[in-house]
Amino acid sequence: MSKVLIDPGHGGIDDGATGFGIKEKDRNLVMAKAIARELRLQGVQAVLTREDDKSILLADRIALEHKEKPDCFISCHMDAAAETASGMTIWVHSKADNVIWNWAQDVMKELKAVGFTTNRAQSVSRGYPGSPSSDYYVNRETVSPSMLIEFGFITNQNNLNEHIEHCTEYAKAVAKAVCRFVGVEYKEIIPQLDGCVDRVEYDRVCALKDKFQSGLDEQQKRAEKAEAALKQAAALAVQTNSCLNQANSLMAQILRLTKEE
Repeated sequence: MSKVLIDPGHGGIDDGATGFGIKEKDRNLVMAKAIARELRLQGVQAVLTREDDKSILLADRIALEHKEKPDCFISCHMDAAAETASGMTIWVHSKADNVIWNWAQDVMKELKAVGFTTNRAQSVSRGYPGSPSSDYYVNRETVSPSMLIEFGFITNQNNLNEHIEHCTEYAKAVAKAVCRFVGVEYKEIIPQLDGCVDRVEYDRVCALKDKFQSGLDEQQKRAEKAEAALKQAAALAVQTNSCLNQANSLMAQILRLTKEE
């Protein structure tokens, strides 16, 4: 069975980029899970470097790649820059051969078929931004063919909306190109999920679930922050009460000394 390792970038204490109140780490996880879901429908074993919001060192991601020995590795990210910057980019190793380069081009072709807002001339690149001879850590240290996909700019409202609204479609696009790369015939499978009668309805349900889960995750984080704030306020109240008691005690001593004089 073919195996693909999918890496949702950042996580835990590392938020990644932020745009319009949305954290990159959260969108990366949603996209990675969507890609994994699409690949599993095709009979491809999909493994994630993280399944939830937790911190993982880059070295640990690579260690997992060495352990799993996947047929390929994909790291999911979102870019960040001025609000006007837009578009998706795929990065491969600075010395990537034509096989990997063509695979990246195929992934981008499928993503472009879905459509996204862009003002970039080049969408597939070798190396690292501003340094073609350098590489992203996940491209440099992996053994298997790898790529890092910037699924648009989180700082661009159009790209962010597209990431949220068309996540399932982008995941299908990546899955189609990955299946071709690993030699698996891609089929339009009609899964039995929540009584769905066709693939269109399934995609719609998945998209709604992704958005709903993303909202739940954000609500949970807000609730955790509110709980922490309440605990901090309670601790401060205890400290304040203690200070007031000390102040009252000191005032009583002053009054007693005044009377004695």
